[in-house]
Amino acid sequence: MVPKTLNISFDMPTRKSMSKNKKYGLNNASRAFLLKNFILHPSLRLEYSYYYICAMFSAYPDRDYCVVPVSPSANNSASLWALLKFFIRVQHRPSSEMSDEVFVAHRCSINTELSIYHLAKDDIDDVIKLMSVNNQTKFSNESLNSGLDSHIQETVTHQIKIVKQISSDVLYNPMSEFSFWVIRCGHTSRENTTAVGFAILRPFSNYEAVYKQFVLPHDEDYMTFDRCELVMLRLHPYFHMWSDEVLRTVAIRSGYREIFYFQEIIGEPLPNDLAQKMMPVEPRRMRRNWFIDTQSEHCYRRSSTQVDLSKINCVMDQFYLFRHNLFPSKFIGNQNPIVIVGFSDICKAFLRLMVFGWNTPDYKYVSVNNCLPVVEITVIVDHGEIEAEYDPNVACQYCGRKEDCYLSNKNSCPFVMDTTQRLDMRNWINFVSGKVTYINRDEKFIRLDNNCKVFYDKLLLLCDTKFGLPTLGRTDETHQAYPYNYAHINGRLDKIMLYHKLEELNDCELSKKKIIIYGYTLALYECIDFMLKHNCRPENIVYVQPHKVIKPEYLNNPTNDKNLDDILVQMVSDLGIKVYESANFVRFSLYTSVNFIDRVHFKLFPSGNTLSLTCNIFINFMENYMPMSIERMLLNSDINMKNRKILVDEDYCTNDPNIYAAGKHVTFVWDSFYQYIYTSEREMAQKLIDILQLSQESYTKERKFSKPCLFHCLLPLGHMVIKITVPKRFLLGKLSNEYSQFMTSYSSSGDFFRVRLSQNLIVEEIVCVTRKLYKPLYFLEYFCGKHETLLNNMHSRWKMGLIKDFVSFFEAPWTEYLMHDRFDDMQNKNHSTLITLLQHMYFGVNGMSIGDSDFDGACKHFLELNLLKFLRKYRKEFINEFVLPEDWETEKQV
Repeated sequence: MVPKTLNISFDMPTRKSMSKNKKYGLNNASRAFLLKNFILHPSLRLEYSYYYICAMFSAYPDRDYCVVPVSPSANNSASLWALLKFFIRVQHRPSSEMSDEVFVAHRCSINTELSIYHLAKDDIDDVIKLMSVNNQTKFSNESLNSGLDSHIQETVTHQIKIVKQISSDVLYNPMSEFSFWVIRCGHTSRENTTAVGFAILRPFSNYEAVYKQFVLPHDEDYMTFDRCELVMLRLHPYFHMWSDEVLRTVAIRSGYREIFYFQEIIGEPLPNDLAQKMMPVEPRRMRRNWFIDTQSEHCYRRSSTQVDLSKINCVMDQFYLFRHNLFPSKFIGNQNPIVIVGFSDICKAFLRLMVFGWNTPDYKYVSVNNCLPVVEITVIVDHGEIEAEYDPNVACQYCGRKEDCYLSNKNSCPFVMDTTQRLDMRNWINFVSGKVTYINRDEKFIRLDNNCKVFYDKLLLLCDTKFGLPTLGRTDETHQAYPYNYAHINGRLDKIMLYHKLEELNDCELSKKKIIIYGYTLALYECIDFMLKHNCRPENIVYVQPHKVIKPEYLNNPTNDKNLDDILVQMVSDLGIKVYESANFVRFSLYTSVNFIDRVHFKLFPSGNTLSLTCNIFINFMENYMPMSIERMLLNSDINMKNRKILVDEDYCTNDPNIYAAGKHVTFVWDSFYQYIYTSEREMAQKLIDILQLSQESYTKERKFSKPCLFHCLLPLGHMVIKITVPKRFLLGKLSNEYSQFMTSYSSSGDFFRVRLSQNLIVEEIVCVTRKLYKPLYFLEYFCGKHETLLNNMHSRWKMGLIKDFVSFFEAPWTEYLMHDRFDDMQNKNHSTLITLLQHMYFGVNGMSIGDSDFDGACKHFLELNLLKFLRKYRKEFINEFVLPEDWETEKQV
């Protein structure tokens, strides 16, 4: 413990702004001592850190606060992180230039005694006061406008109304389901203590419903009546360090062993000050078909006859779920600082895997600890990007349901979508807005456009984009920003900006309005559908498609489909949209006085003539994987590149051993004979984590990719397309995709379905165009990459005419075992069994010799045996009932 001077800014009243008064205020405020470092001997348990913080305050009896600065570039000990449990993180001011994180602990929060009592009539005024004080502290009237003030006041009023309803039910209803506890501070009797918080619990009976949406162990019968729902909790910030003790005490004294808490994303969530001290529950990583009516009463949060609790569909609605199993809390995460540039889909998947690193199929970490994420990750994003991704209140005036609006739709797989829709990474990840201008590889820091330095141990370049211009697209480069009426869609912020540009165009009184949309991708037709639904007339839209070069397709790409494209071009043409084909973008010209596009110029093929079109808005869907600013920064930082792509090795490491890159903007130093773009974002992120040795366990078994990649989007006339492809494991000596086997079906409801099989009868591609917008077919992801015999001899059944509709075929009850959480474990066991049989066949292990004639029979016998063991073990977890061999014997005996 050493003295240190910290530059701290205080808000002083205007009349006291004199230097003399400032000095006097600082002297009165300096009742703190600084903890420079803390290292506990490895032989001592980390829980002993509490006694050391008590000893520190005893050593400074005239000081009330302990301050701990934590440098973002320093490697801190595990004992220091254990000690920080008793501290509160202090938020920096927007104008602060201090890079250290500051943690503060108060003497009274360390040397206090908390008591928990049942609610009494005299406590109601204290509880109402706690509700009001906490909200006034959280929101300052001086910093908020009147509209937000009124909304906050309505929220507080609603919360107080719920508290009064529950308190009345607890005090006057002897059969009340609620348990109301008041938390008091003091060493004496109840009358001489101070109320510092309260907690409200009730039985939790929605486990089966939330299990279908979140990663949870299957219901254990002995816990059915031991789970409770935390309805509301308030606690003074000084005592948040005692979260485990408070939650454990109120649960055990109420007769419960596990706590769950619902936090609504949209609406008026009831407060829980200890939500960040509870274990966040991860949404399921793949969406399953549960063979149930998701609108039934059992899928909704149990209502209360006495209290107006909000109605939540536990299977379909978007909400945050927190859990506390009453075990000691354990912080899990990386210790060395990681900096990520960009917020691509791979970055989202990487962050999610890092935050939920404890989730394993056997739940061995969450079964003994209350796991809390503490990760040292900083993500550099563009200004406004994070705010747009996590703003739940963005809506347009044309769409009735938020889920159907273009502003809220995502095109990636559910694993990536849920990172922003069902999770809030801002709770655990440090996002910094800015643009990277330089990478200092020697001192290992990056410099932002505001001259801020961010130090790193490992730097990840996950900044690939989808669409854009390789150059500014004009003859003069005087303007370094895109024109005002130019747009491309790489994220939700781009969609919101396009929406407001369309609103401005619709409001203006121009005689002719022209919107030019250019590109060749399925996402383009979703944008056309968006414009048609948002007051844009078809005659005002011009679709320009670049020249398509007919060449063999060797890579599986889910974002394009040349067979569907011909139909979609005809569809938009029939709607009245003017279509120009085989016209490549050349440049656009601006008005002389403003950065605004006047005309866009294209080159027609094969004539070579120039096509010039006037436009009010130019929407570009030209593929561009690297922004110009990132390319310029990498060149200035001496990162090796080739054809505007970053050169990496097979471990995705650049020419700097501390800098890694992954995405569509990378290329291997040498030729690769397997597909490494258009791959699963989750699989790519997991490979990066294993390469950097950041996970609790390693999941990567090979360099090749095998998980499916999913893309979906809306189409005009009320259609939706979902396309799933699996990366090719071998590219050398393989035929192009035209020589694959195709199977198609048309249903009576208008659904088109196409399945493409490889030469080995592996499902490489699934495409479905449907009108059932209310039921996205995300569960088809389970079937891509599987052999057709594993899919109930799909190819043979289709050739025999037994499959009339592939959607109904994949919704059949037999598919449930393929979607089980432990099915991959059974497949790994089958693989080990086959390897053992091959060894016996060719080497005669242990004196056994298996001939070719017996090998197929032996494989069938052992695989069937493994399947029966799997079905017997997890039979209770299946929705659909099925019959096992022993059931026939029981039936005969009866």
